[in-house]
Amino acid sequence: MIPNVSFTRDDGNTGVVNPSAQGIFALVAPSEKGPLKPASFARVEDILATYGHGKLVEAAALHMTSGRPVICVRATASTDGAYSSFTTSSGGTATPAAGSTEPLDDFAVLIEFPVGGTLGTAGIQYRYSLDNGKTKSKLLALGTALDIVIPDTGITVTLGTATQTITAGRTTRFSTTGPQLTASDLDAPFLSLKETTLAFEAVEVITDADEDHIDASVLWTLECEAVGKFVRVLLNARKRADDETPADYQEDLAAIRAACSPNYRVDVGADGANVVSPIRKIRQFRPTALLFGARVARVGLSVDAAAVADGPLAGASIVDSQGNPERHDESRNPGLDDLGFITLRSINRMAGCFITNPKCFGPEGSDRVYDQHVRVENRALEIVLDTLTTQLSQPIRKKPEPGPNGEIYANEEDLMVLEGIVQTAVLAELAPHVSAIQFRLSRTDDLGANTGAKITGFLDIVALSYAKQFGVTSRFVRTITAQAA
Repeated sequence: MIPNVSFTRDDGNTGVVNPSAQGIFALVAPSEKGPLKPASFARVEDILATYGHGKLVEAAALHMTSGRPVICVRATASTDGAYSSFTTSSGGTATPAAGSTEPLDDFAVLIEFPVGGTLGTAGIQYRYSLDNGKTKSKLLALGTALDIVIPDTGITVTLGTATQTITAGRTTRFSTTGPQLTASDLDAPFLSLKETTLAFEAVEVITDADEDHIDASVLWTLECEAVGKFVRVLLNARKRADDETPADYQEDLAAIRAACSPNYRVDVGADGANVVSPIRKIRQFRPTALLFGARVARVGLSVDAAAVADGPLAGASIVDSQGNPERHDESRNPGLDDLGFITLRSINRMAGCFITNPKCFGPEGSDRVYDQHVRVENRALEIVLDTLTTQLSQPIRKKPEPGPNGEIYANEEDLMVLEGIVQTAVLAELAPHVSAIQFRLSRTDDLGANTGAKITGFLDIVALSYAKQFGVTSRFVRTITAQAA
């Protein structure tokens, strides 16, 4: 025999842990067309071909800048897209008004008429903008039409009747809002997401959320946990109106907080930022929760999405071209962060905008303060569940000696083996994301009945800490003593 060292690779002793859905988000929103069941996508082109235009496609395209695929769920909105009032400059007898079609998204529309004429007679030329004049279409001929249809937007403008006139240089301005989902509109997509076998770690609902949306989302996450899915929901309250004071906006959101049942299983953003659409290449308003979700999708489980070292939110702005406030800035008007909303802020001498804190929308005093706390815990619970599932119906010896009241306890060695299997699986993935983590089984469960034993387990997590404040004192001294190594 030749002296040697042999190796054996053993498999199966630590349980089978399903792959993590880390960074995979399901997006729920209205769209122009497409199926109502969840579908996974890795290319924006495929999403656009499947769903047409609308909030779902725009949200998915923005979210995929994280480099992660998405799950799309088209929802049917009870509240249609709408037009604001029209502002038209003087000149001509025609009075442009909203058409009969429904806008698919939020737009700031400007229509210019460089060449005027009479409606119903060829000659009038126009161009349009969807971002209040920052970018404009090419010059287009109206022909004999009485309406302007802006492609891929759901927008139709009725200019007037034949023989009415439009003078050269005339402009028309208005804004649109896309369709909105009521809380009951979430029933169908939530049910399909609970039943799907597609893996995801969170759901983003694209609508102006109030207390009803929040409570419905919390109930759904509890239903998911009952079937072994540990997920959370990202929502966003309505954006602040242009003529609304920060104090009035905060008062309205405080009322939402007071009217719902806060729960750490949901995150709720406030207002948002202006971002370049990956599809239209124009700047549009997008909610904080969507921008936050895209950031979370590309970082590790325990990473704080507000980490300044990771840089500002790509392409997002809360100020106008002159640097004046345009959207909510928590640094300038604090208060919403204290209420539990995820907000955006500016930082002096740094360009762009940043997440203030990745707050969970939980009750006061909750141990789960930040979104990463729930991310880590959810993944830990998935690992424990998957690993213990592989151990179902495995034999466990009983101690021969009964307890003080005749209870029959499990053999200590068998429990230690089970604990070791789970502990190994948990540490293999989560060691970098916690200060400490331990799984243990109860030693006092009664296993006396032959109908099968239920053994109680405990998962103890010591979370990482996150530096949120530094207190610095400046002073003048005569000499500086070197710090000891």
